[in-house]
Amino acid sequence: MHKLVLGLVLTSLSVAPALAQNASPPTETAMPTETSMPTETSMPTETAMTGQPTDQTISDQIKALQKQLDALKAAQAKANPVTHGPGSLVISGTMQVWAGAATHPDTTYMKTGGFGFRLRRMEVHLDGDIDPGLSYHLNADFARGSSTQSSLGILQDIFLAYKTAPGQEVDFGQTKIPLSEIGIESSGHLPTIERPLFVLGSRNISGGVSTPQWGDIRDEGIWYKVSQKMFAGQISLTQGAGDYQNMGDNQYGKQVTAELYVYPTGKSGPQIGITGSAGAGYLFGGNNLARNRAGGSLVYKPGLWLLQGEYVAGADGIAPTTAGAYPAFTAIRHGEYGLVGYDLTPGYKHGNGYQVVAEADYWDPGRGSVSTAGATISTISRQTNYTLGINHDMDGGRRRLQVNYIHEHFDGGAGANKAKNNDDDEVVVAGIVNF
Repeated sequence: MHKLVLGLVLTSLSVAPALAQNASPPTETAMPTETSMPTETSMPTETAMTGQPTDQTISDQIKALQKQLDALKAAQAKANPVTHGPGSLVISGTMQVWAGAATHPDTTYMKTGGFGFRLRRMEVHLDGDIDPGLSYHLNADFARGSSTQSSLGILQDIFLAYKTAPGQEVDFGQTKIPLSEIGIESSGHLPTIERPLFVLGSRNISGGVSTPQWGDIRDEGIWYKVSQKMFAGQISLTQGAGDYQNMGDNQYGKQVTAELYVYPTGKSGPQIGITGSAGAGYLFGGNNLARNRAGGSLVYKPGLWLLQGEYVAGADGIAPTTAGAYPAFTAIRHGEYGLVGYDLTPGYKHGNGYQVVAEADYWDPGRGSVSTAGATISTISRQTNYTLGINHDMDGGRRRLQVNYIHEHFDGGAGANKAKNNDDDEVVVAGIVNF
């Protein structure tokens, strides 16, 4: 073998001079340049020779990848400066602005006579998942506290939701108590511009402690919610029935509120609901004021039609804001409404097109309730509203334009703030954006 190698070497030495004589002289361009010279990076490495990466090679690759990742994070932060902690974050909301005209300054919707404007809602929602089983929700309405809005405060909902099983969860914090079907319905998708009178009118107590709404009202506590194929519902244990929203508790007792909805033929068929609330009520001036309610609802959407109605009755303890003005007593009240809607365009159920609605709505605030000392709710009228409206939904329901004509009839009798057969009229236009 060594003789063969020696022969090859001698042969190459003899051929080299001949090749050198025949070769042309080197030119300047043919001279080796710095780029053509072997560099440190082009030299064979241990990886190339052995086929296995060294520790140094792996370290260099990790450093290069980390440098690229840092550059991507910096670019993303520059393009989107809003960041958040662990988990997800979704920002959404509802903005609702009204314009309208009314014949009386004490009408239900515009709160002013003549022509005017009203910022009804400016809600911002924050939702997210902390982990697969735990989420959070926060809702602040920046229209609250204005001259035409409730003084309950900007903060609406703030709670944690823990998913205990498919279709079941436990919420802890502050949110709507499960009272009345129309009260739970989203504000951005109501069939009329505003909810019925038993939600709106229950707070109007002249000279007395305001009683909480019978729906669309919040309190602090714990909720259990369930949604299945044939039924859905929730039950809450809270400090009160809405008196303690954004407030500390001042009593040992608690309020229990619940609702149950049954779908006899599935969720595409009729929805039959029952609701109720009872418990400690509200402690004010040494008086435990009752907050008891019960009612039922029906919602059915066959084809292009919408049929919807609800009845709620209950008892509210009434106490004067001025101590000793009159003894505390209980008002027996009830309210009901019925609504018919028709989709002028088949796509309305999917958030695009037109719908017309007609509603009759009645509220008796318990004007005939009498205490043992003879005090009565003599400054509140029975009220009936008749509403005709048209809804125009766009962009999958994210944008909505509503026009309502409302005729208000008051039957107060002697001493009431509305004379018997005193009627008012309103025309209200509402623009809604859900984002």
